[in-house]
Amino acid sequence: MSVQLASRCAAGAIVLSLGSLPFLLPHVLEDFERGIAERVGLAPGIGAAVLGAGLGVQFLAAVLAGRGWRGGLIVIALAGAVWTAGALWDHGPELLARGPRFRDNALSALWVVGLVVTQALAALLALVALIRGAASTRR
Repeated sequence: MSVQLASRCAAGAIVLSLGSLPFLLPHVLEDFERGIAERVGLAPGIGAAVLGAGLGVQFLAAVLAGRGWRGGLIVIALAGAVWTAGALWDHGPELLARGPRFRDNALSALWVVGLVVTQALAALLALVALIRGAASTRR
């Protein structure tokens, strides 16, 4: 039963990691429009390259996890934790204070909440899968 649970959790982690894109992409585009790259000391082009590389690694990890590579689940867990912590640190106080009026746009609130929920759940499921032994056939 434990291996079956682990496999289901691994599949859920992959689906949620990839399924975060409809929330993640518009949110990040909005952040770039509002100058996030400059705020963290990067030129916009460098910020976009870092984002692209990070997403590429995250989505490659989902493919590798789907092929049974344990390392893919590790990257999904780490990426999910980073996305979740970053979004909550950067937007949490304003989102809690303003709710659906976050950035004067309910869609902006939806994008952040969707990003946090999908990435946090992806990280959690990846950790459960790792603990329960999914993807243990390959390193």
